[in-house]
Amino acid sequence: MCSFNSKIIDLRDLSYFDFFEHLKKEIQSKGALLHGSPKVVDSLIPKKANDEKREEGRKIAVYGTEKPHISIFHAILNLDYLISNLSSIKSGYGMDGGNVFRFKLSKNIYDLVLAGDSDVFQDGYIYILDKSTFVKSKDSGGEYYSFSSPKILKVILFSKNIAKEMFVLDGDDKNLISY
Repeated sequence: MCSFNSKIIDLRDLSYFDFFEHLKKEIQSKGALLHGSPKVVDSLIPKKANDEKREEGRKIAVYGTEKPHISIFHAILNLDYLISNLSSIKSGYGMDGGNVFRFKLSKNIYDLVLAGDSDVFQDGYIYILDKSTFVKSKDSGGEYYSFSSPKILKVILFSKNIAKEMFVLDGDDKNLISY
């Protein structure tokens, strides 16, 4: 059990747009960073990250971002379910050549999303973090890291239903998520 349980702000009733705007205001008003996680914990402990492209993304650190959609992505993907049901998984994100932010999933996860598997995503937590112990990563597009456990200012719970609005799989925006 986590001591934050009584301090968790439940925003599961907000739409993706409203939740995204709420997170942007948190960053602007507090000079804070966001950290997304599928779990609620008392403190964020530095861990080895797994970025295949950038050395700065493989430090033993706590990572934070100024980008709400990145923190949401980290929090909403149900890794426990995916790891226990698939032989291997891969996920990531970045800008494409046309300056459109895209999420990428391995084909096996993408196929589950297309099939409507409701367990691919889960309710998640966004930690609002004091920015004072963080260093901005080089060429990271808003990513920061801290070698120490940062001060958690707030914990926000949000609904996995945001995935339906965040990851558009049909129409003109179908490639916002791909494999």
